Amino acid sequence: QITDIAYVLVCVHACVIGYLHVWCQSEERNPSNTSLERRFHELEHHYTEATTLLHLQGTLILDLQPVSRSLPSEHVRNCPIDCASIYYNGVRRSGLYTVVPSLAGVPVEVYCDMDTDGGGWTVIQRRADGSLSFDRSWRDYSDGFGDLHSEFWLGNNHIHELSTQGDYISMMIRPRSFRTRLSP
Repeated sequence: QITDIAYVLVCVHACVIGYLHVWCQSEERNPSNTSLERRFHELEHHYTEATTLLHLQGTLILDLQPVSRSLPSEHVRNCPIDCASIYYNGVRRSGLYTVVPSLAGVPVEVYCDMDTDGGGWTVIQRRADGSLSFDRSWRDYSDGFGDLHSEFWLGNNHIHELSTQGDYISMMIRPRSFRTRLSP
């Protein structure tokens, strides 16, 4: 029973965000007689509710990770394994998603770029403004660090889990420059 609960929580966590994004997209294409401000507040309310549920589910998933590692592979195979699988299932908004790499079977939160060059990109590093120091220990690079909303390194372990589950032949590197202003 615990393995069934863990399976449900892993998949629900991964799918709720996808459904929310698909719902938001359909709402954008569905003009109604309500004012834009009212629709915005409704969407904001739904987003807040979904975020609260996702945080609760994420906490439960973390608590159940030891159990989820022992799940039979047929339980996890229907969960998204990377951003491309989320994209191919109709989600077209960039943002944070939970994927379950097929070999590891442990949920990983990732940032998916659904806009660049056809979409479906799993972002492994982002540097925006230099606010986060990347002068780190091997342990930090192994585990990952930063904030997926801004600057981060996904982590060597997660990158390995994601990149060894299939034949990935594309990698995009977009160099960005930023200047850190030093005070005199």
